[in-house]
Amino acid sequence: MNKSPGKICIEDNLDDLLAFYYGKYSYHPLKIKSWSRGIRYSAVMLENGNIGVCANLNCGELKSSPPDSNNLDLVKLSHRVWFQAYLNAAVNYKNSLPLKNDIAEIVDFPKGSLVVMVGLFKPVLNRLINKQIQVNVYDLKFQNITPYYFKSLQNDLHRASAVILTATSITNLTFKEILSKSNDSAHIYILGPSTVMDDQMFKLNRIDGLFGMKFKPEDRRVLEIIGKGGGTKDFVKFAEKVGRLKNT
Repeated sequence: MNKSPGKICIEDNLDDLLAFYYGKYSYHPLKIKSWSRGIRYSAVMLENGNIGVCANLNCGELKSSPPDSNNLDLVKLSHRVWFQAYLNAAVNYKNSLPLKNDIAEIVDFPKGSLVVMVGLFKPVLNRLINKQIQVNVYDLKFQNITPYYFKSLQNDLHRASAVILTATSITNLTFKEILSKSNDSAHIYILGPSTVMDDQMFKLNRIDGLFGMKFKPEDRRVLEIIGKGGGTKDFVKFAEKVGRLKNT
């Protein structure tokens, strides 16, 4: 791929955050000690034992392996998945991540206001419903994609007080559009195992919180589960939920 310029402002590179992170951290596949790809997720383990995962987003190419540094192409969805998993392994263990509970237990979503969830997180949804929070869910995997779907999403984003946004929106390049459609006062939270837990995300004035996962070093059970087609509910028992709010 063509290398990004040496100095990149994240605010000016919303079109592709993975391109920004390539410019910041580059990509060193020789540091990948082992990897696994299943139907739902891809995972890498670095030489220091750190593990990162990313949802596959139906990108196919299940037999593919992490690209080498000369062939990384962020136009290809499968390469984007591998690079995001690599980023999570490389970055998510660097910073202090003080929050260990579920977003529904940490963030005080006001009753009577609308929360839009882009990407279904069923356990979080159930907890918010139990707290009597109105949540409208949009997920391409489970809903019929019609013009009405996008119109409804746009209307809800415009009036929502908060948006819980799947980290795979970074992978599939819908991140910028969703932020642009949400109202200026809405709180934006990035959620899911694919989340890049990097402080630079808070340089985006719209991002109020990051919620992702870390794994114990060298825990090959995670890679084995993913290789057998397991999803979040299968490997979450081996994960630590971590999070950070802006300015904490």
